[in-house]
Amino acid sequence: GEGKEDLCICLMENPEAVWKRIARGAWIWEREPHSRIAEMKALAASLPRFTRRDMEEFMDQDPVYGPRLRGLQRAGDIAVVASVPGALGSAMYTYRQMGRLGLVSGLAAGFGAITFGLAADSLYCWYAGLNRIDQFEPNEKFLYYWYQKHHGRD
Repeated sequence: GEGKEDLCICLMENPEAVWKRIARGAWIWEREPHSRIAEMKALAASLPRFTRRDMEEFMDQDPVYGPRLRGLQRAGDIAVVASVPGALGSAMYTYRQMGRLGLVSGLAAGFGAITFGLAADSLYCWYAGLNRIDQFEPNEKFLYYWYQKHHGRD
């Protein structure tokens, strides 16, 4: 209700300022998650490639979103590491049950990797308190930081 009326009033008075606020993510919480992903992909495609070192620089500079982004990266790393034993264990189990490797073992390995990876990611996010934050926001803040670093401030 009330926020949308303010948006309409601001849009009529100063449309340029409103679009700048939207581009900076001031009303990002009102949009759908899939549109946020599309916006992030479009923004990332328009920027030069970044490295892990660039992300570390952002994480060291930003006291709020830096630790969150570092935690999300750690959760992703843990998920990748956990998916390996999940895949191997599932493939070995189906091999012991069936006596040969094949399509079923491959499917079981994929299922085990996904299951273990997601379980490890979820457990770490819960342990680190990342389940209570908007997990898109640290990535968006990094992309906006990267945009400002290469295109100047708006």
